[in-house]
Amino acid sequence: MKMRLLLLFIVLLNLSLFVVTTVFAQDAAPERRTPIDRYPLPREDGAVRFSLADKWDKTDLTFFIHNCPSTLRCEDAHEAIRRSFQTWDAASRLVFTEVAQPRNADIELRWSMQDEELGSPGGVLAFAYFPSSGGDVYFDDAERWSLYDGGATDLFAVAVHEIGHSLGLDHSDDQNAIMFPYSGFAPELGRDDVAGIQRLYGADDDGAPDTVQPDPPDNLDPGNAPVEIVDGVITNTTFYQLWTVDAAAGETMTLTLETTSGNLDAYLGLLTPNQDTVLAEDDDSLGGTNAKITYTFPTAGDYVILATRYDLANGDTTGNYRLTAYRGGTPAQPTATPTPSLMSLTVTNRSGVRLCSVWFSPSTNEDWGDEQLGENVVLENGFFARWEVQPDTYDVRVSDCSGNALEEYFVEVTSATEVEIFVNDIQPR
Repeated sequence: MKMRLLLLFIVLLNLSLFVVTTVFAQDAAPERRTPIDRYPLPREDGAVRFSLADKWDKTDLTFFIHNCPSTLRCEDAHEAIRRSFQTWDAASRLVFTEVAQPRNADIELRWSMQDEELGSPGGVLAFAYFPSSGGDVYFDDAERWSLYDGGATDLFAVAVHEIGHSLGLDHSDDQNAIMFPYSGFAPELGRDDVAGIQRLYGADDDGAPDTVQPDPPDNLDPGNAPVEIVDGVITNTTFYQLWTVDAAAGETMTLTLETTSGNLDAYLGLLTPNQDTVLAEDDDSLGGTNAKITYTFPTAGDYVILATRYDLANGDTTGNYRLTAYRGGTPAQPTATPTPSLMSLTVTNRSGVRLCSVWFSPSTNEDWGDEQLGENVVLENGFFARWEVQPDTYDVRVSDCSGNALEEYFVEVTSATEVEIFVNDIQPR
């Protein structure tokens, strides 16, 4: 899911199926205290307050986190999910392993706004399948998630609750239990939760680790075999979605974003795991309005994929899409690091207006050569584009969409170089 031309999607990162057993409501008004479940189960008699649904036929379980919430840093959200699994591990004989591929996972977790009960802040926060239905968990990406504050949208508490359903617990009527069906009451496991999970899987084995175990990435298959396909939707209120993909150091991957319905003009971005840097982006390299990126990852990590539309929030196209990741293999590592033959030249637009054209060419050339942005591509204010060029001294020319132009001569590119475009000035650095 990558390419070469880069736009600064970081601005948007700060914005922001169905079987169901799990429903979390934000308000605990008395008239809404009855758990909302599709498949209500009979309660047990006596002092026990928890309810059991079903259970896994094993105690070693695996999980995979597909994507990230719009309102939290990806790594922070993923760590909260891992801690949620550890909470149940510490209370029982269960052991959890985070795997590198969804095909190896017992439980898959993702943020979504595509279910009929998701997509509206303040409603259902999340839902999950019971073990006999797969155990997968869905969080509402329309919520403004928080972390470890015990509030209504505390991701950690909600995740512990939903994973409880994935493990076979139904709701409890004990307000001190994490399985109480309303948020904002219990921020962690209560005695009732521990009794329930131990009824299903037994008490904790002191000899077993209470931490999520890592799983090394699978060996890569040769060729261009698809490793994951996900579907999503872009609307005028949800104009981007974030996904993650694991990559090995030196691995080459091709990502495609294809419109499956509607008039969506697909736009694809690839970001670093911490979402601080855009590595590549593309608009239409797959043909028509479909996008394609091929990228070789310098280091291993869970990289972030941005699926959106052309012109982002200002665009007017909508529709369903399919995002596919193809692995091309891991190239052999060189015995010595070669001297780089190309340098990055970045043009950052700080002019306050759109730029419709960018030219640069060696200062020894007599003409500007080809326009570099490409047909029908604009560089929005606050965004940047990056190219790999031979070390040299370059002349740079840009123009806005009204034809007003600025020029800068003799820009030395002997290392990574950025050229900032202001209203009346070009400043290399």
